[in-house]
Amino acid sequence: MRTPVGKITSYDGPGDNTEPPKLLLAVGHPAEIADGCLNLFRSLVNGALSPRDRKLATLATAAAIENAYEWHHHADSALTMGITQADIDAIKAGETHRLTPHDRVVVELGQAVERQAVTDELWARGTAEFDTEQLVQLTVVCAYYGMLGRIQAALQVDQDEGFAATY
Repeated sequence: MRTPVGKITSYDGPGDNTEPPKLLLAVGHPAEIADGCLNLFRSLVNGALSPRDRKLATLATAAAIENAYEWHHHADSALTMGITQADIDAIKAGETHRLTPHDRVVVELGQAVERQAVTDELWARGTAEFDTEQLVQLTVVCAYYGMLGRIQAALQVDQDEGFAATY
């Protein structure tokens, strides 16, 4: 890791992790940055987008940027949300045609957000599946995990214990 571990004011484990992940601690210079990331994440966890759709969007973003840290933090827990191993494999391989129509919209929107290439056609497909609040949150989830992936790569944050380190 290029920087020492920073600080966070408090951590309540709103997602899958009972302890703050190294990536969250890495941005804690000062603690207010880690706190801000956690507050945004908490808002998304408590938002209108379903946990399953949020997880699909996170996997889509991790796959788009080929980020092992985010991918492995989310691929295993996806299995507990009705996302199958075949779905996970399809997302990683970029084979969205293997997904259900709903899941395909989530993944394709997520990857388009990352590429800054959301077309009117894709957005229209999204509006057929989600209301405005959900679409905004889907967009923010993808941008949030894209940001974290870039931070992880730049700071070379080591993978947390128990997760694979390679994509």
